[in-house]
This record gives sequence, structure tokens and C-alpha cells, in this order.
Amino acid sequence: MPAKKMTIDKLAGMTKRGFDRIDERFDRVDERFEKIDERFENVNARLDVIEGDLKEIKEEKVRPIDFEDLKSRVELLEKKAGIIS
Repeated sequence: MPAKKMTIDKLAGMTKRGFDRIDERFDRVDERFEKIDERFENVNARLDVIEGDLKEIKEEKVRPIDFEDLKSRVELLEKKAGIIS
């Protein structure tokens, strides 16, 4: 059986089909990245909420040294008032 002769047109067609398949794969990859971007946006929004909550907690929290100071003052007042705690 004689070997088929490769022509420029056949080679160009093969190259085009190869690039077309690659384009299709890149389109699928782009779709996946868009979905991943959406998920990251959701994660960022959730982290923003958590960050805000933590800021509120930090602002409302009593420092341990302040707590101990207030506790000792209350104990002293209770002792002077004759209150048993």
C-alpha cells in the first residue's frame, strides 16, 4: 500500500483541528475558573462578616487585668458592706 502524501493543506487542517480542541479545553477551564472565582467571592464575604464580628467582640471584651482589678474592688466593697459572696 503506497504511503499517503502529506500536503500543506492536510497539515494545516490537522493543525487547525488540534488548536480547535485546545480552544474547547481552554473554554472549559475558563468556566471552571469562573466558578472558583464565585466561590472565593463567597468565602471573602463570609470572612468579612467574621472579621466584623471579631472586631465587635474585641471592642466589647474586658481585658483580664481590668477584670481582676474590678473583681478585687467588688470583693473589698462586699467585705466592707458585710456581704458574703
